[in-house]
Amino acid sequence: MNRLAARLRERIAASGPISFSAFMESALYDAEGGFYARGARLGAHGAFTTAPIAVPFLARALAADLRALWARMGRPAPFTIAEIGPGDGSLSAGLAAELADLPLALVLCERAAGMLAQAQARVPAARALALAELSGVSGAIIANEVHDACPAHRLRWPDELLVGIGGDGRFCWTPGPPADHLGDPLLAAGVRPVAGREYDVSPAQAELQRVMARALERGALVALDYGEAGAGRYERPVPRLRTYLGGMAGGDPLAAPGTQDITVDVDFGALRRAGEAEGLRTALDSPQSEWLLAHGAAEESATLPRHAAERLWLEALSDPEGSGAAFRVLVQERE
Repeated sequence: MNRLAARLRERIAASGPISFSAFMESALYDAEGGFYARGARLGAHGAFTTAPIAVPFLARALAADLRALWARMGRPAPFTIAEIGPGDGSLSAGLAAELADLPLALVLCERAAGMLAQAQARVPAARALALAELSGVSGAIIANEVHDACPAHRLRWPDELLVGIGGDGRFCWTPGPPADHLGDPLLAAGVRPVAGREYDVSPAQAELQRVMARALERGALVALDYGEAGAGRYERPVPRLRTYLGGMAGGDPLAAPGTQDITVDVDFGALRRAGEAEGLRTALDSPQSEWLLAHGAAEESATLPRHAAERLWLEALSDPEGSGAAFRVLVQERE
C-alpha cells in the first residue's frame, strides 16, 4: 500500500466516507504523494501526452492568435501570457519562441511542485505565481487541458456516491447524501436526471473559469480541453471519468491513488456561462479540429514525413470525425 493510500484509509476510518472530489484532489495534488505533485512524466514515454507536446503546430497556431490579440489591444508593453497548469512547459516554451519579438511577460501558475519544476526548467524566464496571486493581467490567460483535472463528484441520482472502504479493505463506492446543489450542472445543461443513473460532475471546472476571468483585466482567456456543452456532456453513453497510466488507459479510479492520472470531461457550457457571468465576452467556442484547420493544419501536415508521429497526431487532432472531435477551444475576452 502506498503512503497516500494509507493516509486516505486512516482519514476514512476516522471520519467516514469522503466525496470522490476529495479523493481525486488528494490523488492528483497531495503535496507528498499526488500524481502531479510528484512531477508526472509527460510525452510519448510518460503517463500521458498533451497536444502541445505531440504537435508543436498548436503553439504556432495559438501564437498567431495571440499576436493578433496584441495588435488589437494597441501593442501593450508588457504583453502578459499566463499559463495555468503548464505541465512540462512545452506550450509556454513554444509561445515564447514564436513571440520572441513581442514584449512578453511570461507567468506560470502551477500548484503541483513537481510539474512546476519541469515547466521552469523549460521556460526559465517565466515568473512563477500561485493562481490566487494572479491579477490585473493585460494579455492572455491560457489553460490547456487543465479543467479536466479539476476534482469531480460522482452521483447516482438522486444521491452522491462517496468513497469508503469495503470489506476486503479496498476503496469502494458507497451511497452518500442527496446530491442537492451538485445536480445544478445537470439542470443547467438541460438534463433531466434519471433515478439510478450515474453522472460525473465537476463544479470546480466552472469555478476555475471564474477565478481566471477575475484575474483578466484586459485581453483573452483561452481554454483548450476535451469535453462538450449541453445535455450530451452528461447523457451520451461514453465514459466521462477516466484514468491514464503509461500513455494508455489506466484502471479503477479508486485504485492506488497518486499512481495514475484521473480526468473528467469538461462541461464547456458551464465554462462559457461562468466566464460570461464575470463580464467576459465569448469570442470563440469551436471544435479544436476546426480551429486547427483554420490555422493551416492540413497544409502543415502535408509538409511532414508521411509516417512521422507529429503528422499522425496533427491529422488526428484536426480530423472533425476523429479524436479531434473530442476537443474544443473556448476564447473569452475583456475589452
